Amino acid sequence: MTERCGRGLLTFILGSIPQSEVVDFVDDLVKVVEGSQSTRTRQEITIVLRDWQATAEIYANPELAQEIDAARRESEQSSLEEPV
Repeated sequence: MTERCGRGLLTFILGSIPQSEVVDFVDDLVKVVEGSQSTRTRQEITIVLRDWQATAEIYANPELAQEIDAARRESEQSSLEEPV
Protein backbone atom coordinates (compact mmCIF):
# COMPACT_ATOMS: atom_id res chain seq x y z
CA MET A 1 0.00 0.00 0.00
CA THR A 2 1.37 3.39 -0.97
CA GLU A 3 2.02 5.77 1.92
CA ARG A 4 -0.27 8.78 1.56
CA CYS A 5 -1.32 11.36 4.09
CA GLY A 6 -3.42 14.47 4.54
CA ARG A 7 -5.06 15.98 1.51
CA GLY A 8 -3.35 13.47 -0.79
CA LEU A 9 -4.93 10.56 1.06
CA LEU A 10 -8.40 12.12 1.00
CA THR A 11 -8.03 12.93 -2.70
CA PHE A 12 -6.93 9.36 -3.43
CA ILE A 13 -9.81 7.81 -1.48
CA LEU A 14 -12.46 10.09 -2.96
CA GLY A 15 -11.04 9.63 -6.45
CA SER A 16 -10.92 5.83 -6.21
CA ILE A 17 -14.07 4.70 -4.44
CA PRO A 18 -17.37 4.56 -6.33
CA GLN A 19 -19.73 7.50 -5.90
CA SER A 20 -22.13 5.12 -4.16
CA GLU A 21 -19.62 4.72 -1.29
CA VAL A 22 -18.65 8.38 -0.83
CA VAL A 23 -21.51 9.00 1.62
CA ASP A 24 -20.45 5.96 3.69
CA PHE A 25 -16.84 7.21 3.76
CA VAL A 26 -17.86 10.72 4.82
CA ASP A 27 -20.25 9.33 7.47
CA ASP A 28 -17.52 7.09 8.90
CA LEU A 29 -15.02 9.92 8.95
CA VAL A 30 -17.39 12.45 10.54
CA LYS A 31 -18.45 9.98 13.25
CA VAL A 32 -14.89 9.14 14.19
CA VAL A 33 -13.77 12.79 14.14
CA GLU A 34 -16.67 13.77 16.39
CA GLY A 35 -15.90 10.87 18.73
CA SER A 36 -12.20 11.67 18.86
CA GLN A 37 -12.93 15.16 20.17
CA SER A 38 -14.02 13.68 23.48
CA THR A 39 -11.12 11.21 23.73
CA ARG A 40 -8.50 13.60 22.35
CA THR A 41 -6.91 10.79 20.36
CA ARG A 42 -6.50 10.39 16.63
CA GLN A 43 -6.03 6.64 16.66
CA GLU A 44 -9.62 5.96 15.57
CA ILE A 45 -9.28 8.46 12.72
CA THR A 46 -6.12 6.71 11.55
CA ILE A 47 -7.87 3.34 11.59
CA VAL A 48 -10.84 4.59 9.55
CA LEU A 49 -8.57 6.29 7.02
CA ARG A 50 -6.39 3.17 6.67
CA ASP A 51 -9.46 0.99 6.15
CA TRP A 52 -10.83 3.31 3.48
CA GLN A 53 -7.39 3.60 1.88
CA ALA A 54 -7.29 -0.19 1.57
CA THR A 55 -10.75 -0.11 -0.01
CA ALA A 56 -9.64 2.63 -2.42
CA GLU A 57 -6.49 0.66 -3.33
CA ILE A 58 -8.68 -2.27 -4.35
CA TYR A 59 -10.92 -0.10 -6.51
CA ALA A 60 -7.87 1.61 -8.04
CA ASN A 61 -6.27 -1.72 -8.97
CA PRO A 62 -8.73 -4.03 -10.77
CA GLU A 63 -6.19 -6.89 -10.80
CA LEU A 64 -5.92 -6.73 -7.02
CA ALA A 65 -9.71 -6.70 -6.76
CA GLN A 66 -9.87 -9.85 -8.92
CA GLU A 67 -7.24 -11.60 -6.77
CA ILE A 68 -9.11 -10.75 -3.58
CA ASP A 69 -12.43 -11.82 -5.08
CA ALA A 70 -10.96 -15.13 -6.26
CA ALA A 71 -9.46 -15.80 -2.82
CA ARG A 72 -12.77 -14.98 -1.15
CA ARG A 73 -14.69 -17.32 -3.47
CA GLU A 74 -12.12 -20.07 -2.87
CA SER A 75 -12.44 -19.62 0.89
CA GLU A 76 -16.23 -19.66 0.72
CA GLN A 77 -16.17 -22.79 -1.45
CA SER A 78 -13.81 -24.65 0.89
CA SER A 79 -15.93 -23.74 3.93
CA LEU A 80 -19.01 -25.12 2.15
CA GLU A 81 -17.21 -28.39 1.50
CA GLU A 82 -16.18 -28.95 5.12
CA PRO A 83 -18.47 -31.31 7.06
CA VAL A 84 -20.35 -29.81 9.96
